[in-house]
Amino acid sequence: TPLLDKSHYDAAKPEFSPAWKVWHSIFFIVGGWSFVFGTWMLLGYPEWDGRLYYSALWYTIGSAGFLCLDTQEAVTYAQESKWVRMNIMCNWWGSVLYLVGSVGFFPSVYAWSDQIGIQGFIQGSFVIGLSHRIGTVGGGFSVERLWGSWDKKTATLVEMGPCIGAWCFFIGTFMYWHWPRGDNYLHV
Repeated sequence: TPLLDKSHYDAAKPEFSPAWKVWHSIFFIVGGWSFVFGTWMLLGYPEWDGRLYYSALWYTIGSAGFLCLDTQEAVTYAQESKWVRMNIMCNWWGSVLYLVGSVGFFPSVYAWSDQIGIQGFIQGSFVIGLSHRIGTVGGGFSVERLWGSWDKKTATLVEMGPCIGAWCFFIGTFMYWHWPRGDNYLHV
């Protein structure tokens, strides 16, 4: 990931400014924790009627956080190599699909078509999972890269976290799509 590669360190670049780093961290934290809260609302309170609305709301907030993060990176790294830009744009498109999917899980939209939320999450997870998988192996994945220098370890782990999360959401949404839905447990 270009964020952690110090070989081209230039204090004048925006990604090295404290404000850029703070906003980048905030977007990442909002995105990640909102998905945790969205899942907790959905699965933790099966008898509560508001769970569907608030789960969709948390997912929408999280998706917006990830989209802001990816937009920040796309603008910052617009002059990087085409592979870096392509990887960032895959994340951006995956976040757009997550945002569409999140809105698709609001009860009023879900009642109209359950496929907006389901397909938004499945396709967004696939694109993000693939992008971060490529980001994990982009520098030649090896045990040395994972356990070598602190920068290489951090860069690999930064890519692996979203990769694992995206594939978990891919599998979970796919299971939800094909799970028997007669008991109204996760449905409007």
